Amino acid sequence: MSVRVSALFRYPVKGFPAEPLDSGTVRAGTGFDGDRAAAFSSGRLPVPADSWSPYRGFAVLKTDMSLEAWQVSSTAAEAPAGSASGGDPGMVGGSPGAPARAITLRAPDGERTGFRTDDADSLAAASTFLAARLRPQGEHPRRLVVAGQGMFDSRASGVSLINPATVEMLGEAAGVDLDPLRFRGNVHLSGLAPWEEFGLIGRVVRVGSARLLIRASIERCPATRVNPRTAEDDVNVPRLLAGVFGHLHLGVYGIVLEPGTVGVGDALLIEGGSCAEHGPGTEEHHHDAGAPAALDPRVKSPLTTPRPATVLDSAEIDPGRVRVRLRDELGWFAALHRPGMHARVHLLTEAGPLWRTYTVTAATGSTFELGVGVDGVGSRTLTALPPGAQVLVSGPFGRVTADTLRAPRTLVLTAGIGITPALGLLPGLGDRSVDVLHVERGRTPSGFFRALVDAAGALPAARVRRWSTQERGRPDADALGAVLTEMLDAPVDTDPAAPGEPAAPSSADRAGAAVDVVLCGPPGFLAAAAEAAHRVGVPAAHVHREIFSSPAPIDAGGTVDLTAWEPATVRTLTADGSTGPEVVWTPAAGFLLDALEARGFDVASSCRGGSCGTCALRLVSGQVAYPVEPAAAFDDDEVITCSAVPVGDVELTLDE
Repeated sequence: MSVRVSALFRYPVKGFPAEPLDSGTVRAGTGFDGDRAAAFSSGRLPVPADSWSPYRGFAVLKTDMSLEAWQVSSTAAEAPAGSASGGDPGMVGGSPGAPARAITLRAPDGERTGFRTDDADSLAAASTFLAARLRPQGEHPRRLVVAGQGMFDSRASGVSLINPATVEMLGEAAGVDLDPLRFRGNVHLSGLAPWEEFGLIGRVVRVGSARLLIRASIERCPATRVNPRTAEDDVNVPRLLAGVFGHLHLGVYGIVLEPGTVGVGDALLIEGGSCAEHGPGTEEHHHDAGAPAALDPRVKSPLTTPRPATVLDSAEIDPGRVRVRLRDELGWFAALHRPGMHARVHLLTEAGPLWRTYTVTAATGSTFELGVGVDGVGSRTLTALPPGAQVLVSGPFGRVTADTLRAPRTLVLTAGIGITPALGLLPGLGDRSVDVLHVERGRTPSGFFRALVDAAGALPAARVRRWSTQERGRPDADALGAVLTEMLDAPVDTDPAAPGEPAAPSSADRAGAAVDVVLCGPPGFLAAAAEAAHRVGVPAAHVHREIFSSPAPIDAGGTVDLTAWEPATVRTLTADGSTGPEVVWTPAAGFLLDALEARGFDVASSCRGGSCGTCALRLVSGQVAYPVEPAAAFDDDEVITCSAVPVGDVELTLDE
């Protein structure tokens, strides 16, 4: 089936509804003529009158959902009326590539206003009209702003492409009807299977007479919560994407390389052939060598976003344990991978879409291996894929890596499939003394345990122990505390390269101040191991946990089921360290952000889907988990409260 343009849209005023098109002109350095030609400031920040500014200063749908109830239309201005910015007449912002537009806005009350993007007087009059009808979000002057490149969220202007088949699959998985217009794209494409558009990333395509580089997938924000037909906030789409598919991305973003005209019905062709001839995984699509610098999709592109990977081979380590080797088709993996990280695999199964997280046990360039415990539909689907099969991956991710562990000694306690993070972590710990305990069921060592022994054998100072639950039962906090005490009391080879007897542990070692403890396994094991570490004196800041659990159930409205998590106390601190009110968190309270707001705390937030990082607070002590993992970047001592739940009692600093 050929890939064609099924619908076209532009958004003349940023944040306001779409205007459908039969055809449109796209230009290098911007996108469709008239797309985001103007934006109305919100009052939150001062914004210049005639140049691009970040979206935070403007009225946008995710912060003012009333915008969806307006109506917008635009035409090319027939004759110049002077320039609002002092540039060439009839050109927006003085740019010779962006003809002026005449734009009409109809408010929900039926009243109208109009302006030309090159006429200062009409811009001022329309600004007054809008200010009287849209709530201010700050005290700064409010005005319509125009810029030649378009007021896109990113300074890297371009064209957004949406696959309605992907939107339909998301809606079916959630049991709701989702309109592709929620995603505010310019070009809707027919002829692609769900998520097949991600296979275009890194490719140069022709659409109509225009030429585009498909640069990246698009991370979705709360603007997609608004129903474009009813203007109601009815579905938490970012939460659905994260819960059902394991990422926040839908659609792809293209940079205009050569201008041209795009119309409904035009074909999309990959340079050198069709999509069918050069899909993901073909030799022509492989980017290990990197694209030319000017076209490289890695420039200003998040490297962890979903993209195709090719299955190279699978090998059973022992019954129920498989190593899967894949190749990242865009070659982005090596740029971010560190020992101890994991990758996320996004699967389409007979039971529907799902995602799972697996530890990267080895990585060389863009080829990486995943350690898979075959115990569910996701892992069975992944391990059954034949060589050459395509699968979406994202990552690598990981907060507990060799780089984050700073102490000269590392103690690792793992249980069950929690052994795989240790397999990935050990190669990065060659300069430190390492002790590992693994807890597993069988009386004989598993294949993963044998691989762990081999990995430890490659280190100059590593010791591995095994605990069989069939022989000794499940270890509790007392038993794990005894093991940690033995580890701490064991002699330490402080300089493996130097000859001589291992040194006795120092008082700092014995107190845990010079030790990092890494815990990997199911929640019950983690709780017992963390208590054991506390009892033997390891500071909380030196205890690092990797929680292995399935994605939390999520309903059609985007609500996450948190009933698997235990109640906890959230202690709050002010910036000067004084103690504030406590919050008793329960699953019924929702995420940490919900619980804090219910207690009366005013926590800054925006997306509420884990993508923006606005709600980050400093984690002073304790541990949190992410039932829906956030996409936002954050520091080691921060917590993204809209996506986090406490694992035991925690302390948070609420104001800086």
